[in-house]
Amino acid sequence: MPRRRLPKIYCDVHIKPGALEAITEVGFKYIRIPESKYRNRDEHDFIEDLYAENALFATGDLAFTQRVRRENIKHAGILEMHQDLDNEEANWTADGLANIAKELIRQFGKFALRRHIIYLGHDGFRVFDDKGDDIQFLSWELMERDSGL
Repeated sequence: MPRRRLPKIYCDVHIKPGALEAITEVGFKYIRIPESKYRNRDEHDFIEDLYAENALFATGDLAFTQRVRRENIKHAGILEMHQDLDNEEANWTADGLANIAKELIRQFGKFALRRHIIYLGHDGFRVFDDKGDDIQFLSWELMERDSGL
C-alpha cells in the first residue's frame, strides 16, 4: 500500500525553531510564512488559499484562531501553539500536534483536518472540529500512563 503524502505546514513568525524541528521529525515539510509566497500578507488574507492547497497552518496567533472558530472560516487545518512557550516546550507541543495531525490523516484521508484546529488545552491535546465540537483527543493522564510516569 502506498504511503499517504502529508500536506505542507505553513508556519507563522511565532513558531519557534524547536517546533519546526519537531514538525520535520514527524514527517511534515514546513514553509515559514515570511519565506513563502504569502509573506507580507495577513493570515486572514491567505487562509482560504491554504485551504485550496490543502496546506495546514501552524500559528501562535490565538486571536486569529478564535476568529476562525467564531466565524467558521474555511481552512485546511490549523495547529495552534502558544507564543509564550520556550523552545523545548514548543518542540514537545509541536511533536504532539504534528503526530495527532499525521494520525488523523492516516485514518481519515488527506482532507481529514479541514476546519479542524488541534491545540494543547489545560487537560491535554484537543481538537476543535468542523461541527464546532471541542473534543479531548489525548489526556494528560493517558500521556503519563503511557510514558510510565
